[in-house]
Amino acid sequence: MTQPCEQHPHAPTFDGLCGGCTQYPTDMVKPPGPAATGTTGYCPSCGRGDVAPSPEAYEQQRQRAEQAEAERDGAYRERAHLVALLAAMTDDAVITYAPDIEEPGWQIVYLTIGGQQCSWHIAPRDAELFEHVERVGALDVRALWDGHTTEEKYQHIAAHTAELAKGN
Repeated sequence: MTQPCEQHPHAPTFDGLCGGCTQYPTDMVKPPGPAATGTTGYCPSCGRGDVAPSPEAYEQQRQRAEQAEAERDGAYRERAHLVALLAAMTDDAVITYAPDIEEPGWQIVYLTIGGQQCSWHIAPRDAELFEHVERVGALDVRALWDGHTTEEKYQHIAAHTAELAKGN
């Protein structure tokens, strides 16, 4: 057969294979794949999943991604406000440039909460919230990461919060 598959009607054929799919002979009967279930992005003829979405579907995906990114950035901005408040309420808070991030402008704020180090990366867009925090060099002992994980940090914060709440 020299005709391409229905999904790629303008594709050339090569030795009986659809040039759009280049996987199956155009006259081969294939078992129903994801396309049979109505899943988008799959060639209904060959079942391959590398078929581009329609322009409308692409635009919807792009808008959803932008919305998700804006929501994420908003949550990080809220977190930055709260960390800036904690820094103002904590003795010996310091901030330094983040050596572990290649993108310029990122910083790390280090706080001592309940006798233990807690640190957060601060995005360049949130830097102005931390102008009140003492800036130190990367080798300042107060800015040397002690190896705590994010999980350990929040476990410590929860325990310290519970201790503070008992005193009220």
